[in-house]
Amino acid sequence: MKRIACTKRADEAVIVEGIAREVGEPLLRRKFMAAYERKYHWDMSGYQQEPVTAVIPRLAFGLSEKDFLNAATRWRFED
Repeated sequence: MKRIACTKRADEAVIVEGIAREVGEPLLRRKFMAAYERKYHWDMSGYQQEPVTAVIPRLAFGLSEKDFLNAATRWRFED
């Protein structure tokens, strides 16, 4: 399964590579919705039937366009 997610600002990018799977378990979906509502102050009640995807990261990159040559960062995640 391929999914794409991005930051609000393209000049401060985060790229994550890994295994994506759809979350079908009702308890996990409810926990996600509650955490999202708390963090972003956004009513998720209209999104109950929308797909929720979890990613198990293998590799991630973080970079800032402004400081690209000196500040690009890479993380590797072990199984």
